Amino acid sequence: MFKIARPKPIFHPTSHPADSHAILLLHGFTGTPQDLKKLITFLKNRGFACCAPIYHGHGMGAEAIVHSSVDLWWQDAVNALEFLQSYQYGKISIVGHSMGGVFALRLAQQYALTSVTTLCSPIQKRPVDDLQRRLISYAEEYKKFEQKTAFQIEQELAEFAQLDFSMLEELSKFTQITGQHLPSIECPVQVLQGELDDACYLESAKIIFDQAGSTVKEIKNYPNSGHMLMQEADHQQVFRDIAGFLASI
Repeated sequence: MFKIARPKPIFHPTSHPADSHAILLLHGFTGTPQDLKKLITFLKNRGFACCAPIYHGHGMGAEAIVHSSVDLWWQDAVNALEFLQSYQYGKISIVGHSMGGVFALRLAQQYALTSVTTLCSPIQKRPVDDLQRRLISYAEEYKKFEQKTAFQIEQELAEFAQLDFSMLEELSKFTQITGQHLPSIECPVQVLQGELDDACYLESAKIIFDQAGSTVKEIKNYPNSGHMLMQEADHQQVFRDIAGFLASI
């Protein structure tokens, strides 16, 4: 067994913030900034400033996530945006994957942004049982990566399943409430979705596009990719589409 080093936040500033376009990149539930690293490199090489925080409890195993809260994760996203604002960048856009896209949409409802891009983001109330199964699956994979024995993993998963998962209900409510206020979003919105993703995400992509109050918005689907859109078969086209959208506004 070995201990996994927790991924760190990522920040690539530019020399002249007032003349630059900064991108806040928000990872998804159980994810880390590493999920977005290829996209960050792509955008940085095209002159964008990039900032990707890591939420409380993430990158440390499923137990740490359960003992954290949606309020803390949301505050992490707010703090990262305000960190970028303190540099006085000429433009600030947000790119969010899955839950990170929900946070991006909520931020667009509360702050003046240049644009928002969502990748495979839910926007409807999620069944808590589904979220719990996903978290248990993540717990198992993390423990395997730690090289724990099969017996130890079985024991720890049994203990993990007895924890209080009420924070998942809070996450579901946060998503639902964000969806109810989509018409208040005024900045340009780009909605990107893998066609091999679960049905709830495919439905959410259409809802986000249809209900966002933005006058400038686009939706694109990628036939060869699922939920991890920025890492799968279509990722290079996804990166080009994001960069093209950001450059157009």
